[in-house]
Amino acid sequence: MVSVGLGSGRMIKDQPIDFQAGIYLHKKNHDQVSLDEPIMSLYSSKPIDQVIIDKADKTIRYET
Repeated sequence: MVSVGLGSGRMIKDQPIDFQAGIYLHKKNHDQVSLDEPIMSLYSSKPIDQVIIDKADKTIRYET
């Protein structure tokens, strides 16, 4: 529900959609990632709450 929190989706039919909101994935499953390399970018026309950032971070699993 990260995308809904960003504004790119809605929970109720009458809620507005933010057409500037979304998620861009820089990596695919099983891609190698270097330290400090971006994995995803979050976009919204409003400031992004830390709770949404934390939810997005929990969707990523790091394996060594």
